[in-house]
Amino acid sequence: MVKEVDGSSAQTVPNPTHIKWILEAIRKVKRQKQRPCVERITAAVRQFHNLNDSTIAAQLDVAVKEGSVVKLFNKGLCSYKDPSRLSQLKTRTLKLSRKSDLTKVITKCIKELGNSSGSSLKAIEKHVRRSYSLEFINGAEVDIARQIRVSVKRALNTGFLKKDGRLYKLGPNSGVNSVGNGVQNGVHLPFSADESLVLVDKAALRKVC
Repeated sequence: MVKEVDGSSAQTVPNPTHIKWILEAIRKVKRQKQRPCVERITAAVRQFHNLNDSTIAAQLDVAVKEGSVVKLFNKGLCSYKDPSRLSQLKTRTLKLSRKSDLTKVITKCIKELGNSSGSSLKAIEKHVRRSYSLEFINGAEVDIARQIRVSVKRALNTGFLKKDGRLYKLGPNSGVNSVGNGVQNGVHLPFSADESLVLVDKAALRKVC
């Protein structure tokens, strides 16, 4: 009989095989028309693999931090999604130049990721790439990873974000729930609707047309 894998050593180290099983479990739960919560994901993994609950929970948390799994909140309920499936549902376009300030895009992504312990730069970049269709103004070649790093530093200095180790959380000035200047179609723009950064919600435009 195969022993269950102990989760004590799996708290911070991602195991590609375990994360693969978790993604398979998420897809299985979705096919059953159910919400992929921790309990259902755990049950789906344990149905075929000898992992204990703590190992699955630890690997799920690690997967969220590194961006392999997306954690979302809707009406107070938490669910997990396969990011490869989310990329097929992009409705937002992000137009970039080398001078674009992504401060509020990043704060929005961190809120959408919903990880109470914070999100890594890698997870933030992955979420930006899968959540937006990227377009570069005047054909400019933009290093999105560098743009995010620069914007994160700016966000730390302005109080939009705060840092906890290698992870980033929403700061006191994030204002992600505010409504007013700098918000278009529910997406927060950095400081002003500058030509260097334009966010368009295609679904909203279709409704208007």
